Amino acid sequence: MPKPTFFRLPEEKRMRLVKAAYAEFTRAPFADASISNIIKDAGIPRGSFYQYFEDKSDIFFYLLDRMRDNAQDWMQRILKEQKGDFFLPPLRFSLIKPLIP
Repeated sequence: MPKPTFFRLPEEKRMRLVKAAYAEFTRAPFADASISNIIKDAGIPRGSFYQYFEDKSDIFFYLLDRMRDNAQDWMQRILKEQKGDFFLPPLRFSLIKPLIP
């Protein structure tokens, strides 16, 4: 998890760091991803990175947690909008229809 100093950053700076990390982990597998690339893209010093995160895995798992939370929020919104019928929206947009005989 990020250190408390990360959450005290201005929103713009937090998002710049999150976007840089996302871009790096999208570009390369975890083992090849580089903190150097993240800090360069985010425009922050290396020391600042370590004030916000312990290491590369810390920011990686933070991103995974955010993705999980976003997916969970999306699924809950769909369930609420469709009154519990999670499969109705994809059927309406023919995303699943070809799979159903």
